Amino acid sequence: MEENVYATVTAANTAIVKWINGDGPDTDAGFAGLRAVCHPDLSIVHPRGSHQDHGALLSDLRGAHDMNRDFRIATPREHARLLHEDTNTVVAEFIELQAGSKAVGRPRHARRITVICLKDETAPHGLVIWRLHESFVPADEESDFDWSPLEAAT
Repeated sequence: MEENVYATVTAANTAIVKWINGDGPDTDAGFAGLRAVCHPDLSIVHPRGSHQDHGALLSDLRGAHDMNRDFRIATPREHARLLHEDTNTVVAEFIELQAGSKAVGRPRHARRITVICLKDETAPHGLVIWRLHESFVPADEESDFDWSPLEAAT
């Protein structure tokens, strides 16, 4: 199941980057890759503590097509781990490396993310992302990461 969570998160991040970079059409079909791996009621706690629920993040992302061609995300496999699985849910945490985010004010940064996925046999990897909780990794700990996956994505 850990591989399914990792594949789901990676698919979501790939879709987000492509969308924000403006790769592909600004259409519902162009946005479908992200909707396929996210629950319609997706909820998120952002790194600075603000909260969006009832799918507001998806709505905001839908309006962010071609807003930042410098934005990149990498999710190194070695920093992803399964925390819990039951009949309906899967909980995991991972590290996400980002570059080019206009909202952060640094050229690159890392986030620690906990994700709750719901099992859904119709989803590409059998899961949809339902809840996210993100926090910034302290800047002095960021040097511990291998940034080459992010650099390769640029």
